[in-house]
Amino acid sequence: MKKIMMYIIIFILITSFCSALGLRPAQSKVMYQKGLMEEKSIKLINNEGKKLGVHLSVEGAISKYISLHETSTIFYGDEKTIQYTANLFEELEPGEISGYIVAEEFDPENENIVASNLKVKHKVTIITPREGKFMNIK
Repeated sequence: MKKIMMYIIIFILITSFCSALGLRPAQSKVMYQKGLMEEKSIKLINNEGKKLGVHLSVEGAISKYISLHETSTIFYGDEKTIQYTANLFEELEPGEISGYIVAEEFDPENENIVASNLKVKHKVTIITPREGKFMNIK
C-alpha cells in the first residue's frame, strides 16, 4: 500500500512540471494537384498562459513544398494561429510524402543561454493519387 501511495505522489509531482507548449491538430494532409497553393494553419497552445517564445521550422521530404509565414514568434495568450502554404508546383511521384513542422520553445528573455528545449511536431503528409484504379491495403 505504501508503494502505491508513493507512486501516486511521484506521479502528481511529475505532472505538475509538464510543459505548456502544444500543437493542434497533430497532423494534416494535403491532396496533390499540380500548381496547387493551399493555405493551411496550425495552432500553438500555451496551457500556462506565460510569455512563450517559439522557433518554427520544416523538416523532412516536404521542406521544399511547405513555407511558413513566420519562423519565430513570442506570445502570451492561450493559443496562436500559425499560417503555412503548401506550394505544389513540381510533378510528384504517386504515393505519400511526409515531413514535420517543428515548434521549439525558447525563453524570450534569455535566448542566448544553453538549456534543454521542448520540441513538438506537426506531421504534414502530401498525398499524390495514382493513375487509374487502385486499392490501398493497410
